[in-house]
Parts: sequence; C-alpha cells; structure tokens
Amino acid sequence: MGTIEEATKLFNKTLLDFPFCQKMTIDYKEPFLFAFSTTIVRKSTLEAQGAFESDFLNEYTRKAIVIVTSDFDTNGCRVFCQKWDNVNKVPSKSLHFEKEHIGAFTKLCVGVPGSFKSLPNPIKESLRTAEHTLIAYELFLKGINKKIELIDYSHGYEGEKEYEGYKKKYHPKR
Repeated sequence: MGTIEEATKLFNKTLLDFPFCQKMTIDYKEPFLFAFSTTIVRKSTLEAQGAFESDFLNEYTRKAIVIVTSDFDTNGCRVFCQKWDNVNKVPSKSLHFEKEHIGAFTKLCVGVPGSFKSLPNPIKESLRTAEHTLIAYELFLKGINKKIELIDYSHGYEGEKEYEGYKKKYHPKR
C-alpha cells in the first residue's frame, strides 16, 4: 500500500508533465490519501501547439477529478472525467467510462487492476492513460480516425487475462 508521503512525492513529479493539477478537498465513498482536479493535457502538448488550458475545455473537455487511494501504487488512481454528450457513439468494446460518478464527472477505467505495480509513477501513468483514451475518443468522434486507436482490454477477469497475455508477448522475462 502506498503512503501519503510517496503519493505526494509522485504527485509533485507529475506536475512537471501535467501542470494543471491542484489538490482539492472532496467527499468520497472510501478512504483516500488526497484528491486533485486537473485538465488532462501534457506540458509538452501545450508547448508544441502554443496552446492554453482553455483550449482543452471545449465539447471534448479534459477536465477531471482524480482520487489517490492507498492502493494507487498497484491499481492506479480513480480518474473521473466530464462525460461528453456524444461519447455513446464510441463502440462499447472501447468505451471505458464506468457507472460511478462524482457530480458531473464519470469514472474512467485507466488500467487493469494490479498493472501499475511495476511503474515508476502510477499517478502520472493514470493521467497518461486517461489522456490517451480521451484523445482516441475525440479523434474517432470528430471523424479523423475511423476506429478507436487505443491499446485497451476488457473489464474484469477477461481483461486481466488479456493483459497477462500482452505482458508475455511484449515483455518476456529476461
């Protein structure tokens, strides 16, 4: 289980890549270390495009609330995004919004349980995965891509089996 000290250190490192993260207070159904609000966009994207945070707060908003629980180091963070009006047009196999809500924000699945334990910064990886997912959805919904271009897995036990197969194929033991 991750500690508040570890999580804070990783959060501070995450700020270097995702600059719009701000800690916040929030009521949540289970104990957690801390929460933060953010607009999920990397600093490198802002610099490359000469963009501002407001450029990512449109109909394909990247506004999110992130809950860092004590199992963040194994299972990642709970990422809640504002659900878009037309997101139901995303094929169900690739739609990773779940039923849990915090106000207007809906939980987005950002990984297979247990898949974060080997990563150096599970907080940053949770945001990175959410960003990739939202970009893939946006490109599909705008008609730029004809299919969702995303490495994703089924939910539940089936997804865990798929992920294990992926690991064996692309990350063999050395």
